[in-house]
Amino acid sequence: RAAVIAPAEVPVIHYASIGGGAGDVRPDLFYLQMRDLAAGGFHPVEPRALARRVRWGVGLPPLPVLIYIERVRPEAAVAVSEALAEYGFAAVVGGEIAARAGIGLKEETGIARIGARRGADALGALPRIDATPGDMSFSVRVVRDSKDPAFFGSLLAAQPTGARMPLSVIAYRPFDEAPFVQADAAALPCGDGGEALRLPLGADVEFPLEVLIYDTTRTLLYHSSKIPKAAVEKPAGWREPVSSPDREIELGDF
Repeated sequence: RAAVIAPAEVPVIHYASIGGGAGDVRPDLFYLQMRDLAAGGFHPVEPRALARRVRWGVGLPPLPVLIYIERVRPEAAVAVSEALAEYGFAAVVGGEIAARAGIGLKEETGIARIGARRGADALGALPRIDATPGDMSFSVRVVRDSKDPAFFGSLLAAQPTGARMPLSVIAYRPFDEAPFVQADAAALPCGDGGEALRLPLGADVEFPLEVLIYDTTRTLLYHSSKIPKAAVEKPAGWREPVSSPDREIELGDF
């Protein structure tokens, strides 16, 4: 990846069954455990949040945890749902939901009993999900390729590897709240032969230029990078355009 996503490890609270049968976790005990989780500052997350973390680097809340329930017996369904809703929690019921999101559970160790009154805090010994980077990579460059005094050059964006999808490329100057340039693409070129999405940069560009690549809804972040002035590329033999009298000359121009 152009921007490396640090692996994250998320503990799993695993319930084999919740209900009134032999070996089941009773709904009232499940409620108390959810209360203890909330009091401890934990934030249960859904598999899709983990998938976003793995694929696109979207952050997780503090103290994330996955509540994984293999089975909820019919007589306990309402109580389990109400316990989760009271604390704004989410849970996975049935392993196929996690599997569809590309999340695999490993080393399942049974029921976690949380809170000092029911034994030591079990989170340190729970099975965990290893979130690791996916195979998508992006290339973002600024090239000084314009002799027009109204333009500085071009921002080039490409996607050498990974699934092709509609993407939005947005660039910000330092301290700007609104984008300096932006463009949507049905799919970014793979960069072979120099092919790339090209965004013209006006002469008023400033560095470091922050470049973000989102999906076209602009809610899922795939890539983030900052391009300093020193990283701007110039073709061989490039000579700066003749300056106007009121233009400030930078040493880096020579």
